[in-house]
Formats: sequence, structure tokens, C-alpha cells
Amino acid sequence: MYFLTEKPDKAYLVAAEVSGNCVSHKYAYSFIDDGIKVQAIIIDACLRVGVRPILFPGSTCIYPKLAQRPIEVYEQALGLCGDCQWQAVQEA
Repeated sequence: MYFLTEKPDKAYLVAAEVSGNCVSHKYAYSFIDDGIKVQAIIIDACLRVGVRPILFPGSTCIYPKLAQRPIEVYEQALGLCGDCQWQAVQEA
């Protein structure tokens, strides 16, 4: 409804769900599922009303410290500490 009434000229999708490391690890499925649903709803709303651009950055904490740049999407989950694993999957 927001996008239909306000008609923004750009969108920033910066967080679907924020949690601590223990929460995202303990409830990994819920964390990923909620995040993907929110992202899909926002992106769909933007596309339906013609909002461009949609800025969708990833969190820097999901990238392996010593990974080569630029990093490929499939490489995000490689070599991560367990604390960031599910956030990386959600953002990939």
C-alpha cells in the first residue's frame, strides 16, 4: 500500500530481519524464510509501481575475511564462521 500511495522514486532494501548470532543460528529456517519473504514483497511492490532503482546491499559481516574481491555469490558461504552462515544464505 505504501508504494501505491507514496510512489517513491527509489527504494533501499537494507534489512529484512535483524538478529543476534545466537538467534540466526538457533532459528535458521525462520530467519531465512522471513527474510526472503520480506525481500520478495518489497521487490515485487517496487516492480509493480515502477520504483527504480532498488538498492539491495549485503552486510559486510557475511563476507569471508580473506576472500578475493569481487566475491561470487556462491562463495559467500565458504569459509564463514558459523555465526554468519545463515545471514549469508539469506542474502545470497
